[in-house]
Amino acid sequence: GPAAAAKAGKSAASSGGESPVAPADEAEWPTLPAIAAPPPVDASGFAVDDLNAALAASMVETKRPKASKPRDGGETRAALAPDVVGDAGAGANDGQGQGPAAGLVNRDGEYNCFLNVVIQSLWHLPRFSGAVQLELPDTFGATRDPDVAVAASLCEVFAALDAESSSGATGMVAPTTLRKALAVLTSGKGALFSEHEMADASEALEAIFHAVHRALAPKHGGARARRAVSPIKSNSPGRGLFLDQECGYRSIVHECFGMDVEEYMACGECGVRSRTLRYTKFTHLVPATALVLAMEHAEGVITMEDAMRHIDGSDAKACDRDVGGCGVMNSIKHALGGAGGGDAAPRMFCLGLAWDSASVEKEQIVATLRHVSTTLDLGQVYERVPKTTPAYALRCVMCYYGEHYAAFARADDDDDADANDGGRWRSFDDATTKKVGGWDDVVRACEKGRLQPCVLFYQRGDAAGAAGK
Repeated sequence: GPAAAAKAGKSAASSGGESPVAPADEAEWPTLPAIAAPPPVDASGFAVDDLNAALAASMVETKRPKASKPRDGGETRAALAPDVVGDAGAGANDGQGQGPAAGLVNRDGEYNCFLNVVIQSLWHLPRFSGAVQLELPDTFGATRDPDVAVAASLCEVFAALDAESSSGATGMVAPTTLRKALAVLTSGKGALFSEHEMADASEALEAIFHAVHRALAPKHGGARARRAVSPIKSNSPGRGLFLDQECGYRSIVHECFGMDVEEYMACGECGVRSRTLRYTKFTHLVPATALVLAMEHAEGVITMEDAMRHIDGSDAKACDRDVGGCGVMNSIKHALGGAGGGDAAPRMFCLGLAWDSASVEKEQIVATLRHVSTTLDLGQVYERVPKTTPAYALRCVMCYYGEHYAAFARADDDDDADANDGGRWRSFDDATTKKVGGWDDVVRACEKGRLQPCVLFYQRGDAAGAAGK
């Protein structure tokens, strides 16, 4: 069944000593009971060579067993045509889309809805969808590498959606090639995306991020893979490396979605800094229940950003006696580590909501969405975010109900929409696309359909528009 949140990974290296520092002069954040133990990390570098480890690393969550016949589709009626765009004039899910924008094919028995919401969400972030197409080398078609196949087929779908949009057509685009490439990527024991089986959208999103990042490695001829990486200080205390430090290159996936996080503890009692851990993640996970509790009950929590930082601060550890600490419990702080030659803040910010169940009551959905903001100040969530970083605006939302996925996205020409209105939103349910209205209308649609948001995509204010503009 659908998972409750997107997955995130961490890379770890050898431990190092910590040096005493003066305690930071920061406001004390109220604490909640710990939500979950920190996820395990491995030494392979953001699980770059171990997809299954990355997908399982982020948190323990509730997942339902797969239904024998998910509502996403029934028995298979016909195989997909080899071309990407469906034949015009055919019925729903069989060629012509229904609505103001291009839809995506999901014939009976294919169970493509989990992938379709990922495609629509990423395509509605043109700074990524346009840039990744520009960065693909011409030689991509000459290799059988599974990661390259995923990247190339993703770009193929993006190009087809671009063509439909520029022509004003509302036909349908088939995700066939990408679905097959994902199946090959995780084939074998424990396969995640087998054809004609239901799968998890947040896992598919993470798998695509990993695959495209690896596909743009220098060995594959990635157009901009040899950019400067984050500097590694030989005397830097703590464990772990950022993704570009581990891999030796910085991909467009890392630039757009990667958060280079440095966790640390600055003891308020003795001043020792310890427990430093560095890693890169693509998604910031927040338990939906914890968000509601923090917003409604935690002292000093007023905004969604306050709640996110408050939840992160609930992870407390003892001041490390091995490096001269005093053993007093302190909250773990989270800062963004600046990337060499790039911005400390990613162009897009993915917020993953983790739910207690795959089928919650609509009152819980409404309570959660009441505390979701359509704008986000990343500097109120992480430390060391440059003060000049523009605010982020909500652009896309992936949701599920029962065993089916749908998505909402703001119209491409809506960058200057009134923030209070939330923009002009559309819904994407496979072949069917509809005009929804403002953000309040999206919330009402989620309440009516018991749609549980699982991944929210925010875009930085200066990252709007197509790649290269």
